[in-house]
Amino acid sequence: MAEKDVVITYETLFELLRIEKNREDLQKLSESFFDDVRAYLNDKKYSFDSQESQSLLFAADDKEKARLEIENIKKILKQLYDLREKKIINTSVNKARTGVTLINTANMLPSERLLFDSISMVLTEFRKNILFRLACGEVPNVDSLPDSVVSKLNCDLTSSAAQEPIPASSSDEDEEGTGGMHFRAAEEPKELKTTPNFSDLRADIKKVRFLAAIGEIVGPDLKIYGPYDEGTVITLPNELARVLVEKKQAEEVTN
Repeated sequence: MAEKDVVITYETLFELLRIEKNREDLQKLSESFFDDVRAYLNDKKYSFDSQESQSLLFAADDKEKARLEIENIKKILKQLYDLREKKIINTSVNKARTGVTLINTANMLPSERLLFDSISMVLTEFRKNILFRLACGEVPNVDSLPDSVVSKLNCDLTSSAAQEPIPASSSDEDEEGTGGMHFRAAEEPKELKTTPNFSDLRADIKKVRFLAAIGEIVGPDLKIYGPYDEGTVITLPNELARVLVEKKQAEEVTN
């Protein structure tokens, strides 16, 4: 059935709930879903109120049937919302944990996209301020919600569409302090243990030259970079490069 042909009835709501339950991914809803449901539910309530005001013309069992139908509609809506909310939260958690920026949000309604963006940003910010700080031996910053999150949420809440993509997550956002890097003691030069994939960091990389030999570095994405010899010139994520320069362990190469 084409999306524009969908008419909200008790049966269609029940079918939407059944499909949402049986499929792992978030299912597509009409962009007018909320308006259609609101109109359908208000129509049901109006019919019920009319029966109440004309009680002599309607049997008691008819009124009870109408009341139960309204209650069942509300239960279906709650279950459908709970299922979709859970899927959105799980997707937000996965984005914060993996740093993946290409998330399919096509089946999210505008309000659901706002929920997804907001949860993802909060999780990412707290992950940086707790996990990444612990990774470099610093005290986690849990005093309050980061200002960057508050500002972004305020901006989103005043936006009518909330459709713009969220800035990339923990792997390429700016971090405070040491940026979540943990430094180990330099060892004898050896082959690079891991080769980072910078395909999603091309707009946020910097070339540096090491001023001294350095051991393995655990970056904000918890990947291992290094070890590097003195004089090595390499392109690194901007945040990692910034921390190395601040610690006088590398210098920026501009050409």
